[in-house]
Amino acid sequence: MSSNDNVKGRLDQSVSGTSPKINPDEQRKYLGTFRERVSLGIKVKDLSDKYAIKCLVNEFQKNSDYQIILNGNIGHDLLSPFIKLASQNNIKFTVKK
Repeated sequence: MSSNDNVKGRLDQSVSGTSPKINPDEQRKYLGTFRERVSLGIKVKDLSDKYAIKCLVNEFQKNSDYQIILNGNIGHDLLSPFIKLASQNNIKFTVKK
């Protein structure tokens, strides 16, 4: 299939509303993004773990153009270290409810 056929096929799918859907549970888990685009996921139970923060800093160093999507249903006291870390490293972040 040529590149033009692939693009046309995707456009046809989008126009007709038949584009592939992801699993709704997976969409909620990854806050609306496709799993393939998630570089690092941290579970709520691990938010206060120093190792999780270390892993996040490592991701910032490897990929400065990444962004963080934070679960807005989690308390600010758990999210604030991640927001501060993102700000210090000039990383975009979004809080989604």
